[in-house]
Amino acid sequence: MAQEVNLTVEANTACQLYASCSRVPFVTSVSAMSSPSGFLAFQGHNAIDNAIQYINVFFTYDKTKGIYFGNDMDEKSTELTSCNYTGS
Repeated sequence: MAQEVNLTVEANTACQLYASCSRVPFVTSVSAMSSPSGFLAFQGHNAIDNAIQYINVFFTYDKTKGIYFGNDMDEKSTELTSCNYTGS
């Protein structure tokens, strides 16, 4: 038995989270985590082992309808398979 949780994340925030972890060896070695959406979905699916929760991750481009971290990233990101983030 596990708790099902729905989590909505703003797209650029998803990219920020992914960018912050994308160089971690475990992340780079698991093909399911090769994109922002894959990274967060993987975390959500594996939460069942540690937190006894199954986390469904949904994405939005509306900053008022999902988890949003203010950022300096390129606001032109339009898809979650590639953040189009070039860094500073």
